[in-house]
Amino acid sequence: MNLSSLATRHFATSYTLGSLSVIDGSLSYLYSTVPLRLASTSAIDLRLMSPGYRQLQPSPVAARARKGALLCGRLYLPSGILEALYVKRVGATTQLRVTAVSDSQRKHGGTIMGILQHDTGRWCSEYLYSTDVALLGWRGLYNFGRDNVKDGAGADRPVWRCSAGAELYYGVLNKSAGSMLSFFFPSRPAQPQIRGRHGRGG
Repeated sequence: MNLSSLATRHFATSYTLGSLSVIDGSLSYLYSTVPLRLASTSAIDLRLMSPGYRQLQPSPVAARARKGALLCGRLYLPSGILEALYVKRVGATTQLRVTAVSDSQRKHGGTIMGILQHDTGRWCSEYLYSTDVALLGWRGLYNFGRDNVKDGAGADRPVWRCSAGAELYYGVLNKSAGSMLSFFFPSRPAQPQIRGRHGRGG
């Protein structure tokens, strides 16, 4: 069972209860400096709720939130594990994300990870630090090619696209390092957007 409530345009809560072998649940709280504009379920086309049915686009609200912040916390019951998430937009292409877990079963009682993300669309890089073994990391991704373009008839025509990425990690405490190179090719062209009942893009 899941019960969620948007108390204000900046604050939301969610409560879950499950009974699979044991009774458990969670309490979640979310605060955003950017007003949350959620449409009524009666006005949403169900086809737009399927992620694989269309190409996801950046939220217009998120695009305008040049320096917005998001804070979210979840307490799991009866284990008492606490999760926290803090995201801060520090520029048009840069944001800071900090995640933390408090768990008595983990070493030192929990862990904290900080990630600084820089995304220009074609190039994306991340710098991370985790308190687990004092892990330092860097990830980068570069996109080649272009998205779909309009042909002479105004229809979407797929254009080739691929991506290349690399990752580097180093654990200060255990003095171990790791790296990885990756190449990505789309299995199929992006799906065109679906028009809603009011003629707006999905």
